[in-house]
Amino acid sequence: MDRHTQDQSLIIASDGSVANSFGTYGWIISTQSGVRIAKSSGNVYGHRASSYRAELSGLQACLHIIYHMQTYFKSSTHIQAEIHIDNLSVVDLCTHIQENLNHGQEAGDPLEIEFPGQIEDFRDELDLQHHYTMEPDWDLIINIRSILSIPHFNSLKFYWIKAHQDDKNPYDRLSLPAQLNVDADALCSRIQQQPKDEKYQRVPLTNYCHAHLDIKDQTVTSNYKGRIRRERATQPLYNYIASRNDWNEQQMKTIDWKLHKHALQFKHAKQKHY
Repeated sequence: MDRHTQDQSLIIASDGSVANSFGTYGWIISTQSGVRIAKSSGNVYGHRASSYRAELSGLQACLHIIYHMQTYFKSSTHIQAEIHIDNLSVVDLCTHIQENLNHGQEAGDPLEIEFPGQIEDFRDELDLQHHYTMEPDWDLIINIRSILSIPHFNSLKFYWIKAHQDDKNPYDRLSLPAQLNVDADALCSRIQQQPKDEKYQRVPLTNYCHAHLDIKDQTVTSNYKGRIRRERATQPLYNYIASRNDWNEQQMKTIDWKLHKHALQFKHAKQKHY
């Protein structure tokens, strides 16, 4: 890979996928002539992964392998690469990070970027100017930023690409970035078909993210306040329902609570209020 990074710019595609709340990612690296030189895929860490988190995981994994290859070969070459991602929010995020770093920010400085779905009054409530650690998927964002802050990575260019272009056009007629996007998506799908391991429900700590919120051996990666409130209220409500209906523990276990929740939501949605 080191020889390729010295000879020409690389074309990279990363992708993420979510099915039944389990996320997977895939990435692939090619030369401009279309020679695929590296690819990989894997599972996304975290409970109830979002598509945004899956996309971030793919990008993080790809950047990490390039970083480790650079370190292994003791290369001082600046990485010349185009990274194509079919999630515009991730592209915008990386572009903002680069702009901040190019304006003199250091890796440990506060992050001056807009997050997808950012809630301004939540930040006002905290009364902290740069309290970004509460943002969704902060663990991935800060890890990506740590790599982009390395001088060898400041020449990377991020582009949005339309997904699933092979739905309407033959694969061999697609542009190289579009082909790579299809390849990365296929890598995600292959991992989705494999049995899921519960160990991916917990996110490992990193040098840049020293703490996580874990509830029942599952790492919460977004909506922290809502999840904490829900967990605090669940057991008292569970006990109340059992007491009111005179149900024992075995009877309570026979109830499909997710289906029960959806049924109540549907009932309330059908009700008309005047």
